[in-house]
Amino acid sequence: MRELPALTETLFSEMMALFADGTLTPLPYTVFDSHRVIEAFRYMQQARQIGKVVVTYDSAPPAVTVNATPGRLTLDPEASYLITGGLSGFGLATAEWLADKGARHLILIGRSGAQREEAQQGIARLEARRVQVHAKACDVTRREDLATLLDDCRASLPPLKGIVHAATVIDDGLIRNLDEERIIRALAPKIDGARHLDALTRDDALDFFVLYSSATTLFGNPGQSSYVAANHWLEALARARHAQGRPATCVGWGAIEDVGFLARNTQTRDALVERLGGQALNSAEALSVLEQMLLNDAPFLGVLELDWHALARFLPTADAPRYAEIARSAGDQQATKGDVDFRALLDELEPEELHAALLTLLRKELAKILLTEEDKIDPQRSIYDLGFDSLMGVELVTALEARLGLQIPVMVLSEASTLARFADYLMRKLQGQDADTGADEASSDKALHRASLIALHGVDESQTTPQYAESDA
Repeated sequence: MRELPALTETLFSEMMALFADGTLTPLPYTVFDSHRVIEAFRYMQQARQIGKVVVTYDSAPPAVTVNATPGRLTLDPEASYLITGGLSGFGLATAEWLADKGARHLILIGRSGAQREEAQQGIARLEARRVQVHAKACDVTRREDLATLLDDCRASLPPLKGIVHAATVIDDGLIRNLDEERIIRALAPKIDGARHLDALTRDDALDFFVLYSSATTLFGNPGQSSYVAANHWLEALARARHAQGRPATCVGWGAIEDVGFLARNTQTRDALVERLGGQALNSAEALSVLEQMLLNDAPFLGVLELDWHALARFLPTADAPRYAEIARSAGDQQATKGDVDFRALLDELEPEELHAALLTLLRKELAKILLTEEDKIDPQRSIYDLGFDSLMGVELVTALEARLGLQIPVMVLSEASTLARFADYLMRKLQGQDADTGADEASSDKALHRASLIALHGVDESQTTPQYAESDA
């Protein structure tokens, strides 16, 4: 490249042209955001990937504070705005909010059109405010139908300047009870609808392209795997559009109490609020946040009220790095999930009871690492029969050292092999028995800890500079 820069430029130009036309393609890879690095390592452990596993900072949450530049959104009265799912619930509330902001031409889409009383009443309220409402029956999962509708609107209405994709179908159920039909029913309105809108409005000069996601993508929600997956896809689409310089705003809504599905299903709403803590939002509060997001060009925010202490009790991954900032802001730097002070229990429990408490802790931590249920872990069975490996050993020991305040050699796991024997070892450490066995054993224990670090990390604590050995990890 230094000796023949002109040739180098020619070769690279030819190569990039081949990438551009699809003749050459990058190696296959799977991308994880930086806050999901633990999931990336676990994914790699299971040898599920084809090609490379990539950790990127490209999709890190934007440093946007929605109240940074408070202002008022003003929409063009000589433009059209389209809302899918706009004839009921939160979609209809969004349509009325757009009217508040100056919109005078609204295209409201619903699968059944304006047949329901809720839709008719909403249209009447809008028309009373001199808003021209074009209510259309359209299944957004059918690209041809949506393309026809958009062409008709372009021919008869002012230019399309904004889109809100609020269409959704809720079909809750545990994974074991789902079939292909039920999964597609939940995925299609959000994913196919967004995909078609993205493609069919590529040539429209849009001011905004809003996707309604859910705060369940931040924490998960039992029984809503398909719904959560669909919302994750919307967030990925928003990031892709934003990276391309196209308008994209994705909102992860928490529970909204006065309109929509949760307003009709109060039991579900109350259960969700109890799980997240905090309170449900009303639609006016929620949409005021959307206004600031649009003004600040924020591609994604989760909008909800939560009590971290309440949420952490239900969230198996509450200790994960992705939630560290939330925990810190909640004054939650110390454990908040009912951690047990095992040293204090030495004087309170009989040895058998303490051993049982340690076993419970071990099964809980191991279940999180293996992504399985605690009751499926036999404390008398070798942990290596469960798919346990050296990298998982480091993770388990790190968690236990933080919980118990002990220094634990990773190699002890190989010697103990079962949780029952490992609990015996931890009992002796808590009781200080190792400290009383003499200098030789204490020295041996330190040597074992050092050997563990070298074997699993390539790190020798006796050196001032860590030395890293090559390993699969």
